[in-house]
Amino acid sequence: MLLNTSHLTEYLTNLPLLQVPGSLLQTALNEGLRLARADSGLIAFFDYEEGRESGREVELLRRFLATQAAQAQTTYLRNGRSTNSLSSGDFNPLSLWLPKGPVLQSISAASHTIRRVLILPLFNPTNGVGAGVMLYLLPNIERAGGTSGLTFNAAELSTLTAFSRATANAWFSLRSLTNVSRRLEDLVLLNEIATAITSNRNLPDLLQQIMGTTSQLLHAEACTLMLLDRKTDELVFSIPSGEKGDQLKEFRQPAGRGISGYVARIGEPVIVNDVSKDPRFNNVVDSTTGFKTRTVMCAPLIVREKTIGVIEVLNKLGGVSFNPNDMALLLMLAAQAAIAIENAQLYSDLKEERDRLIDKEEEVRRDLARDLHDGPAQVMAGIVMKIDFIKMALKNEPSLVPAALEDVGRIAQQVTKDVRTMMFGLRPLMLETQGLIKTLEAYVEKLQGDLWKTHLIVSGFGDDEKPVRLPYNTETTTFIIIQEAINNIRKHAAPKNVWIELQRGSQDTTVIIRDDGKGFDSRAVSDRYDERGSFGLLNMRERARLINASFDLISQPGQGTTIVLTWLNNDPHLSGTSPLSVTLPSFSNSNG
Repeated sequence: MLLNTSHLTEYLTNLPLLQVPGSLLQTALNEGLRLARADSGLIAFFDYEEGRESGREVELLRRFLATQAAQAQTTYLRNGRSTNSLSSGDFNPLSLWLPKGPVLQSISAASHTIRRVLILPLFNPTNGVGAGVMLYLLPNIERAGGTSGLTFNAAELSTLTAFSRATANAWFSLRSLTNVSRRLEDLVLLNEIATAITSNRNLPDLLQQIMGTTSQLLHAEACTLMLLDRKTDELVFSIPSGEKGDQLKEFRQPAGRGISGYVARIGEPVIVNDVSKDPRFNNVVDSTTGFKTRTVMCAPLIVREKTIGVIEVLNKLGGVSFNPNDMALLLMLAAQAAIAIENAQLYSDLKEERDRLIDKEEEVRRDLARDLHDGPAQVMAGIVMKIDFIKMALKNEPSLVPAALEDVGRIAQQVTKDVRTMMFGLRPLMLETQGLIKTLEAYVEKLQGDLWKTHLIVSGFGDDEKPVRLPYNTETTTFIIIQEAINNIRKHAAPKNVWIELQRGSQDTTVIIRDDGKGFDSRAVSDRYDERGSFGLLNMRERARLINASFDLISQPGQGTTIVLTWLNNDPHLSGTSPLSVTLPSFSNSNG
């Protein structure tokens, strides 16, 4: 064949200067057309999405390449290769078809015409594996079956080999440089994203931020983030976005269903570049929103070896497929996102706990102010009135003074007792010096003045000489829970008897507070407790949680109420020494 080498030297000189993949491919294609004096041509790399083609008869080259691909795949499978390895992307059967060097092959065209195709193989210079091909359709052969011009001389073979080798080398060098540059850009963006999301403590904003930046980083059409609800074992669309977002606000998907559910269940990432062929794909979301999912890449959100959710990117822009490099970026981002989400959740929990403590402190202030007003303040006002009476009696009728003084003394003793009882309830110093059992004995003794009979039953706590002491946190919290229960009984139960039972076994300790009062529908109250504006039950539950204790409340109308508190004796979380109590207000500067 006759080659046109007039521009080849210039092409080989300028080839390394081409830094845009598309420009390099187009330049190589044009030079091949000129070199081979071809009518049409195409260039394609098997593992790269972008190619170039030109000419009125390029469809003939497409069909030729498709035929070779089908034959190569059939041969590959016939030789015992599995379809799994074929679809993995690690090897393309077309590599088996590629010739070792430039060849000419005749093909049948329209009207029984024989056409010649110049085949230039492109090899990866790193491993020598066939990675692409350039095809050029040469001018017509006049006679069917003609064979003229189907060979190269030595000079032509050398020229074509140099052309294809230089093109392949330039392509893979540029691709490597582009990949490194893109990788650096992605890592810089990933670092910026990680810095941004780890500083965001608002969970809804954080989830939106993660989804937006993930789509940007991975050049995806959309991103979804689902958190695992462990109570129901479901994935929840926490912050859906887009025009159809409102329809997904409460969308839940069982863990194990769909691609995202599969990832949540096994804790491993997945790439699916054609969801229509994957039986795991669940099209419910697409049906609800009208979104058309084509490709999916999904990774688990894992913190301390526990999956807390999944992050999923959909439809890579440009109609191309997700690849292992994309997955590596998603996994790095998922690791940062999982930590940020957990931190935001912990921050939210701490904020809620702080708000509850503030509310509890306000309730304590109100209760204390009410108790002081209704109790000691009223009695002290009565004492003042008695003193005024005594002053008048001294002038007018001294014989009334002794009895009045006795009355004042009795009232003063009662108010002293009331104040000490209130102080005992707020912070019994006996807890620190003598422990829970002795404190409860004193507390029960003070309760005997109420309208019911209080019974204290203790077992497994040793004897009076050497009682068993619990960690200070446990004793303090248990006493506060018992106080809260007694306060609720005083306000609502109207019982005849109250029992406080402490049972310490070899494995666990149980505290039971029960009464024979009015009782109530405990299930209905629990279901609507957040709406009732009272903190008693909520405080008891929260305090039980702080010492890793279970909390159960059983009650029915007319059958009294039972509260059961249980914890393990060897729980390492119960070794604290700091008291768990609400900060109480100081009244040293009170005006009344």
